[in-house]
Formats: sequence, structure tokens, C-alpha cells
Amino acid sequence: MWMLDGRGGLAAVLYGASTVRARVGATGQPVEIIQTTDYPFGEEITFTIRTAGPVSFPFLLRVPAWCRAPQVALNDRTLDLVPDRKGWIRLQRTFRPNDHVVLRLPMHTAVSYWPNGRSRDAVGLEHGPLVYALPVREAWASTVTPRWSTVEFPEWDATPAGPWNYGMAGVETTLPAEAQLQRGPMTADPWVEPPVRLTVPLKRIPGWDLRVDARHADRRQTPPLPEIDDELSKALATASVEQVALVPYGATHLRLTVFPKV
Repeated sequence: MWMLDGRGGLAAVLYGASTVRARVGATGQPVEIIQTTDYPFGEEITFTIRTAGPVSFPFLLRVPAWCRAPQVALNDRTLDLVPDRKGWIRLQRTFRPNDHVVLRLPMHTAVSYWPNGRSRDAVGLEHGPLVYALPVREAWASTVTPRWSTVEFPEWDATPAGPWNYGMAGVETTLPAEAQLQRGPMTADPWVEPPVRLTVPLKRIPGWDLRVDARHADRRQTPPLPEIDDELSKALATASVEQVALVPYGATHLRLTVFPKV
């Protein structure tokens, strides 16, 4: 999460709650920096600098490529700093005990386009650093296959126990107008109870079902994305729109992440 730059500087490379102790500056003075944040669920990262006295060193902050307009403040005063061409903001100054630097990375929701047959009519959604997915309710079953598993260490199969065959409505070249991001308070385990959700308009796609595994008749596999032909387009035109909450990809077991455009 932290790196020395080899010239007396300290770089924050990955963001998350952490503490680093290092020797910095021309004379190798000891410094401790405490990083406090809800990132990647929140936009702000606070760095509290602990040192015995004034210390001069370069403090580097990495700006992710998705962030369009990062903001930096020192002791509640906004600094006029921009990233260099490699995506680093550099604070070269004398820091004093209990100085605090706040990096804000404003997040926006972006649509990414994915191949679907011969077209790019499938989409995914990202908000800031997080990819969002439809969480699919799962049913778990254990099996034992000789040579490969035992009763003590069985294989586990997860199959959908709820609807999953959705396409995204209202996507042309931008995010659906109905899409809304909801932020809640930080939870004890954000990967089990995520504090952010992205609600989007989806439609169930008739006939898009799990397919039978050619080698194992009792198993089902994820099917390819459906190509939306004229007949399916007519059926979807009258299908009801559901407002469905997506969650961060890492908070799911079974998921749908790439959606056909409908």
C-alpha cells in the first residue's frame, strides 16, 4: 500500500485504512502516517502525519485513471495541485506534527460496452473503482467425487435460486436515466453488507436459460449472451421494467455482471 520513492519521498499507492512508519527526507527523519478511509466505498482518504518536529519530504498520492478531478487539502485548505502524466500528485513541503492531508476522489458511474456476438450490445457498470453486479440468490449443494473430493472436503455446487436472466433497459450511449446510486453508513463487513448500491432498470429476457452441460446432464452452465433479434425485441418491448439493486462485484457469490442491452 505504501512505497518509498528512493529519493526520500513516500508514496501512497493503494488506499485503505493503514499505518506506515518510514524514514523520509534528506536526513532520513522518522515519520508515521495514519490513513483513514472508507475507500473504495467512499471518496475521501485522510492522512494524519505524526512526527517529532517539522520534516521536509515529498508525499506522493496516486490518482486512479477513472478519477477525472481529484482534490487535495492540507489542514482544511484546498491546494491547487494536479496529477502529472503518470497519475501522481506530489506534495513537496515541510510537514508538521498532526498535519492532515485529505485526498478526495470524486466518483462517477460509467458504462462499459462488451461484445455480444457480432455487436457490442452488452454493457457493464462501474462506479469509481468498483464494478457492479446483480447478486443472484444461490442454492448450495455438496457432492463427493471419488479421486477429487471426500466427505470431509466435498465439492460445492452453487446454482441460481432466483431470477438472473436480465437485460439492461434505457442504455444507449450513456447511463440509464433511472439509475441511482444509494450510499449508506459503513458496515462491519462491507463485502457481506455493502454500504453502496446502484439501482438500475432491468428487464427479464424470455428464453434465456441455463443450458445443460454436454458431459454432465445433471449440471447447468451459464449460457452465452442472447442476440436480440426482431422476435425477441418485440417480446421485450412489452416486458415490464424492474428497478433492481446491483452491488459491488466482490460482495457476490453468483452474479450477472455483463448485461445484454434491451
